[in-house]
Amino acid sequence: MQIMTNLLFLKMIIFYFWESMQHMSLELKRLCQEHAIRILLVTA
Repeated sequence: MQIMTNLLFLKMIIFYFWESMQHMSLELKRLCQEHAIRILLVTA
């Protein structure tokens, strides 16, 4: 039973970490796009 709860806990941590990574990459992509647009506008 203890092993089962530990596995469940580990799964939850991995899932949460994965979800946060997904959101992070989305935010980073958006930031990169904004910077790219600014650079293009400045150099144009």
